[in-house]
Amino acid sequence: MIRFRYSIFFILAVILFYSCSENKERFVPKSMADLRGHTVAANSGTTQEKIARMVTEPENVLCLPGGLDALVALDAGQCDVALIERANMFSDDFQRLSLEEAFTDSTTQEPLATAMRKDDVHLLQEFTNFFDSLEVNGDLDEIKSRWLNPNLTDNLKKVVIRQRDVPKVGKRVLHIGSDYSYPPYTITVNNEKTGYEIELWQRFCISRGYGLVCDVYQFDALLPALMSGRIDVIAAGMSVSPE
Repeated sequence: MIRFRYSIFFILAVILFYSCSENKERFVPKSMADLRGHTVAANSGTTQEKIARMVTEPENVLCLPGGLDALVALDAGQCDVALIERANMFSDDFQRLSLEEAFTDSTTQEPLATAMRKDDVHLLQEFTNFFDSLEVNGDLDEIKSRWLNPNLTDNLKKVVIRQRDVPKVGKRVLHIGSDYSYPPYTITVNNEKTGYEIELWQRFCISRGYGLVCDVYQFDALLPALMSGRIDVIAAGMSVSPE
């Protein structure tokens, strides 16, 4: 598998939220060390799960399949804290929940990437050239100004390309796999699959005359789907690691 790293890395910072419920005393952590002995929710198969297992006991780690599930569990009182990426706050999905930020841990910064198979060298080169052209002509800055803007939380206002604008057939049909619940990179807005990474691939397919199909997988099923050839690309804010 080849991971194409974005030219400007997205920084993964862990955010911890605590419930605002008035029915019990609030747990307000100040550091990672405070999480020992507390139930910590994280998305299964992610860096957040790895961190959760480092900071609390195994029986206190609540692994959940989707991008929103950890915060929903926290909002429902099923855990004490939830670990999420800092950029996830820039979304109306999270703004609607009755949660507050506890602290940011900047020691967990990581680059993010999109993933392709090693044998798909042509696609890697095509997308690399396309991404470079977005940087040169300034389109990438405009896309970032919408999706990665902490002051813009209304996802609907970020969408400029609709699924109907991208053909499903063409010279080649790319299957993009994601759970579409990891804002701002991949999300579902009004039943449409969109987000920062998805828009990049939509633009790429339009420019190349390719068809695009958005396939939905749980996060921990994405790598097996890519390796088996069921999908061509993983667009899900993948952490870059030796594995």
